Amino acid sequence: SITWAQPIIAGASWDMDPEMDPKMAELLKLCPSAINMLGKTTMAQLFGLLRGASAVIGIPSGLEFAAAYLGAKTIVLSNAQAYFHPMFYVNAVPPSCIGVNYRVREISRVTPDSLEGELREWSS
Repeated sequence: SITWAQPIIAGASWDMDPEMDPKMAELLKLCPSAINMLGKTTMAQLFGLLRGASAVIGIPSGLEFAAAYLGAKTIVLSNAQAYFHPMFYVNAVPPSCIGVNYRVREISRVTPDSLEGELREWSS
């Protein structure tokens, strides 16, 4: 488990609805030390969290793309089976972010340990 960073789970209030996001309850159980900010922030506060984050990991959404734009180290977990065009992941952020502070990883190929290792290597 990550001991050198404080995980924060952020998103909209509907992300807590098991019908909208059935995996969220599972994620919260897997990360008992995470600070749950779901539905508890304004957009300004959320952008402040992103700007101050050591790293941001998440699914393709506006939060992750904004994090990269704001300079946070960002890993987007892609799903090759999803409906996104392959170029979506690189067209969603400024070219200057790609490979510098923005990376895309196939979700089926990552583990918590591999993500932690990549973040440690990236931070050194």
